[in-house]
Amino acid sequence: MPKVIRLSFDRNLDDTIKYNVYRDVSPGIDRTNEKVMEIVQPLALTNIEQVKGEVLTGDTNFLTYKGLHRNWVNDDENYPVKVFINGVPQASGFEVDFADGRIVFDAALAADDVVAADYHYDAVVALDIAEEQPGVTMLGAPAKDKAAPTAPKNLSIVANPLTNEAILTWQESTDQGTKYFYKVEAEDEAGNYSAMTAEVDVTLTAGLHQKPYIIESSKDGESWEVVRETDELQYVEAAVDVTPPETVAELTASVTAEPNAGFGDVTLTWINPSDDCGTLSKRYRVRARDAEGNYSSYAAVESVEVKSGLDKIVIKRKIDDGTYPEYNDSSDVVVEITDFEIETYTDAGLADGTGYAYSVFIVDKAGNVSEAATVQAFVTDVTSPSSVTGLQAKLI
Repeated sequence: MPKVIRLSFDRNLDDTIKYNVYRDVSPGIDRTNEKVMEIVQPLALTNIEQVKGEVLTGDTNFLTYKGLHRNWVNDDENYPVKVFINGVPQASGFEVDFADGRIVFDAALAADDVVAADYHYDAVVALDIAEEQPGVTMLGAPAKDKAAPTAPKNLSIVANPLTNEAILTWQESTDQGTKYFYKVEAEDEAGNYSAMTAEVDVTLTAGLHQKPYIIESSKDGESWEVVRETDELQYVEAAVDVTPPETVAELTASVTAEPNAGFGDVTLTWINPSDDCGTLSKRYRVRARDAEGNYSSYAAVESVEVKSGLDKIVIKRKIDDGTYPEYNDSSDVVVEITDFEIETYTDAGLADGTGYAYSVFIVDKAGNVSEAATVQAFVTDVTSPSSVTGLQAKLI
């Protein structure tokens, strides 16, 4: 339930016919300030009797006065709340919670205990709200919290390369509220006014919105879009690293073949990239809002680079047909190497007299794949032909 301001003061026992209530957001109120409320003099002692004969369950240790706590005067000495258990008045064992409008017992009562309460006061009570109230005329707009909450504090963004995420965190905002100052004067039928009361003040806070934090993101820092409204104190941008790694450099192939063996070896050498290529997250700004619709200023943070890290070297091979293997085609995967200190590999046992096409790819831990580094190799046919047989020489 939204907070409202309740005013209460002693009822004059004279010819007062009404009370004039003045309010301002600055101290030093006098009759030049806005008169926001007129309250007709109550005719008699106000009496509230509630919950006569309510049966409490055994695990209940409080009794709630539904809504009427708005009209309670927090003056237990002059206007006490009287409590009866099974008809017996109670002098102790309970506490009156005026803020929430309930009686809290020190211990849970028995399941068959019957509780009654009686309360009265000789005071004038009014709420600074737009709702209709008996004897109250609102002359001005009701008091509202017009102050913006504080901006989210300590906004920061960090990269998590293991999960390929950028994590945005902040600390909660505070609803600052609006302070109102009040004075009251009495007026009689002849139009005479009393001196004004001493000035009192109260800060009205609407409380933060159910989803107080509004998160906006931008790629360029100029165009912004709302990505989430939340009551949490963090936001995660997923799958940030989408940049492929650099391609291996200086890829070469050398061929060795033993005569008459029928096959040869291709040795590939290259230079690995020194690091993964990261991707910048989006820029972010976050602001808070309260239940009254007041917005804080923005807290902003720049992008953070997320590098998922290098994962493996993938070498693929196909018979040379003028094209090279692609990462996702059906050509043979010769080897996958996860040690980036390794910069050479020998593809052994290849049939001679054949040309081969190779592609080398770098893959990072986010699954991004580099462009292919390519090279061709021809395993020379070094197998001697079969010896000639059946040779004869005759004189004819």
